Amino acid sequence: MSIRRKWTLLLLAIVLISLGISRILYTQMTIHLADNLRQTIHRVLVSDAERQLVGIVDDFTRFSVQQRITLEMALHLQAEAVERCLAETPSSPSHATKIEDLGHDERLPEIENRFEYHIRDARGNLTVADVSFTHQSAFLLDKDLSNKESPNSEKRSRALADRTRLSTLTDEYHFIRSKLKGDLLWQYTTLESGVHTDYPGETSPLEMGDYDPRKRIWYTQAKKLGKTFWSLPTVDVTTGLTVISLSMPVYYPDGTFAGVTGMDLASANLFDALKLPPGWNEVSSKMLVVPWKGKLIILDQSSYHKLEQSWQVPVQLETLESKRPELLRKIQEKAISGKPGVIQMPYKGEEAFWAYGAGAPGRPFPIVIVPKAEIVVEADATGEYIQDSTYETIKSTGLLFLVVTVIVVVVGFKTAKRITQPIGEISRAASKLAKGDFDARADISTGDELEALAHVVNDAGAKFRERETMKAALAVAQEVQQRLLPSVAPESDRFDIVGTSLYCNETGGDYFDFMTLDHEKIGLAIADVSGHGIGPALLMASFRGALRSHAETMSDLPEELLGILNTYLLHESGGDQFVTAFYGVLNPQNNTFIWSAAGHDPALLLRRNVKNPDEIEILELPNTGLPLGIVEEPDYARGGPIELVTGDLILIGTDGIWETSDAAGEPFGKPRMLELLRESIDLTARAIREKLIDAVEQFRGESPQTDDVTLVVVKVQ
Repeated sequence: MSIRRKWTLLLLAIVLISLGISRILYTQMTIHLADNLRQTIHRVLVSDAERQLVGIVDDFTRFSVQQRITLEMALHLQAEAVERCLAETPSSPSHATKIEDLGHDERLPEIENRFEYHIRDARGNLTVADVSFTHQSAFLLDKDLSNKESPNSEKRSRALADRTRLSTLTDEYHFIRSKLKGDLLWQYTTLESGVHTDYPGETSPLEMGDYDPRKRIWYTQAKKLGKTFWSLPTVDVTTGLTVISLSMPVYYPDGTFAGVTGMDLASANLFDALKLPPGWNEVSSKMLVVPWKGKLIILDQSSYHKLEQSWQVPVQLETLESKRPELLRKIQEKAISGKPGVIQMPYKGEEAFWAYGAGAPGRPFPIVIVPKAEIVVEADATGEYIQDSTYETIKSTGLLFLVVTVIVVVVGFKTAKRITQPIGEISRAASKLAKGDFDARADISTGDELEALAHVVNDAGAKFRERETMKAALAVAQEVQQRLLPSVAPESDRFDIVGTSLYCNETGGDYFDFMTLDHEKIGLAIADVSGHGIGPALLMASFRGALRSHAETMSDLPEELLGILNTYLLHESGGDQFVTAFYGVLNPQNNTFIWSAAGHDPALLLRRNVKNPDEIEILELPNTGLPLGIVEEPDYARGGPIELVTGDLILIGTDGIWETSDAAGEPFGKPRMLELLRESIDLTARAIREKLIDAVEQFRGESPQTDDVTLVVVKVQ
């Protein structure tokens, strides 16, 4: 045997032995690695799905809270508009706000076919909606009101006058609807006098039958409670949809109960903000539950949203059941404590992931149930793919080393491309997302961590959009609150009056107001709700409505007015918040001023000394009682009357003025404020206000504003 042959055989033996050993070791290592990889991917995908579910439900909970606050503030604005209408002298409605009695044959003009729902026609059948967003529809609820020969002419006259007054509400309805961006189904007002109007206007006549809004729960409960009321799901008589109603009472100028104004939200739209991945959305169960007597009552779910339901039959609320009651109790306990999370347990005979949001005692919270099989389907598919690939790879090791080497090179090249191409796709989607394109997506189907990362990037756009929506809702809340503050002061020959509020957040708890009372008297109010943000702003709006509803009848009794407001706030806030307030009445007929204060810093009266005009005297108008909303039946005393003379200056402010601090933490202080007022006593009220505000802002410098600043300046002319 030649040396060449031996050398060849030796090389062949070395290659074959090496390939055999390599194949055995490679086979064992590959099987072990594939099994570990499959388990790791399964754990990663399940963990990522759990985190994603918690984030989705938690974002939905926060959005729902913000939406609830925005809707309640919008309803307060609507109620204010209704009460303004009821206070006006009735006149013929203009074309822009014309209303028609349903039951007539006339059709509303300027029809806009933009309603996304169906409504019932005169025969009770659901048909394509045909409504007008520039008109209202009106009902006369009592049959004798439609008869001109009605024996009860006084009642009929009252109803017709109220109907004419409400005809001017169309623009207010439209403004509120435009700001809420499609959340509303109907806006309406029902009066005890027998008038019902709703918006947008319906063009198909609807026979009322035995339907009387005054018997619906949204009316009876709002009337009974005297405050904002959220109803359980009911069936809308017009559309047949399941709706949730938000309502509150309205009053005539004399303080007597007039009726209820409200809004309907389509219950089916409540879960629109709950953005689940497409694969989960079709198979998941979404519901809103509330704890009740140890059980979870389902307030809303898809089975409640059946069209053509009878409005006369209440929606049957179901109880959430599980074969693992101890886990259901665990969900309830954690949700009530404000901790969202995910737990695994069966649902309708199938293992599932239950994601629950943060709630509070007696408050509803969302639950989303996704079958486990849907969440782990990608992990199982990836595992099968890895297993099949492993056996194919093991078979390929039997080929010649050269062929194996070529295949490895080719596979390596392709694998590298499979990795770099998805990374580039993810990078491009992230770049678009950073520029504000929330619809940017990375379409990747690699079945591994890169696909999971792409899902995270894709879901981020929806979350960013939700946050932008929340910011927009907060902007609406800010605009609504600013509309509650007076834009101009009452005109008076004797008094030059200005006021202002500067909030440290988008919304605040400070408030000031001017009211023109009987005999040309002028009411001045300023208040400071404890805390900052949406909660105090909402309480402030409620406080304003209560003050304005009683001020006219108590122009000479400020102490009794504060007593009424104290009782109202105890009922409204439950003792969790309090309000410091100052209320005074200027009488131009005898140049006197009376006041009563509830825990508020004393108002200041500056006047020149009669004997020495160069000397400025400063008098404090002392506080006369405890803050509102702390104890029942406190004693509020009336201050004054004090006689005012030309040149006198009255300043009423909140502590945000003198407690403003600079970068070193030093407060602005009352001495500095008093010195500025002495120097400015001969200026106009507006000039004094601007000078004081400028001084406070310059003193604060670059430091953030930490408290609301509110003041009212009165200069006696």
